[in-house]
Amino acid sequence: MSSSEAIPQCLHKYLGKPDPRVKEWFLLNSPINLIIIYSVYFTFLICGSKFMKNKNPLGLRKILVAYNFFQIVFSAYICKEICVSAYSLQHSLICTPLNTANNLSTLRLAKAFWIYYLSKAIDLIDTMFFVLRKKESQLTFLHIYHHTSMLFNWYIGVLYVPGGQATVSVGLNSFVHVIMYTYYMLSAMGPQVKKYLWWKKYLTQLQMIQFVLLIVHLVIGYRKGCHKPPWLVYFTVTYLFTMVFLFLKYYMHTYQIFYGGKKPAGVDTKAGGDTRHANKIK
Repeated sequence: MSSSEAIPQCLHKYLGKPDPRVKEWFLLNSPINLIIIYSVYFTFLICGSKFMKNKNPLGLRKILVAYNFFQIVFSAYICKEICVSAYSLQHSLICTPLNTANNLSTLRLAKAFWIYYLSKAIDLIDTMFFVLRKKESQLTFLHIYHHTSMLFNWYIGVLYVPGGQATVSVGLNSFVHVIMYTYYMLSAMGPQVKKYLWWKKYLTQLQMIQFVLLIVHLVIGYRKGCHKPPWLVYFTVTYLFTMVFLFLKYYMHTYQIFYGGKKPAGVDTKAGGDTRHANKIK
């Protein structure tokens, strides 16, 4: 049995059958796609860092501005599709079981989930920019863990539950990404806009509030019996707690909380600094 057959069978054995509406869609039709993406990602991360070691960092300012603008528009589109689909399906913010009907409204929502999953693959480009710009301090465990885990998490999520209670997660995270990439775009424009980036601290707070709200939302839905399969709730809540811990640790270090006013070594607290390694969940 080939790996392309063995991996799906293993997933189906422990997680159940994938949603038949989406299982043949691009990048969902085989876990081999994930393996290829991860292979390219880590190869570029390792080899690219070595290649750039003795070279000058690339500026890429115009490219970064264009990239972040694209991410703003893309995230706004996903958020809009989630809101319109949820409204047409009369979703409840508290409890919405997965609707497996095969009609235009449910397929539109499933497509919005799929596009959101594709955005997690696009987000990996962030790391490539760090490598090319020689921003080694940004290539933290939080950055790499978050980017790689989000892609895997939403591969599983969209393949098995493209809708239902997870709709709030996708909509809220897409909205936060609009704000987040707006900050990144302004930051990429250079020092002339630095004075407008005073709200960096509140962006990190927004991320942590998002995680807590999603945990509460998932737990309430679980207690009301809205989640099927229940394993997805356990997995997601556990993952969100790891993100709360990592972001809170970053926040305390960056803003010198519990450090007696001393700046920890290796932490950039400048208002215009690029905090993409922390200010990110998708």
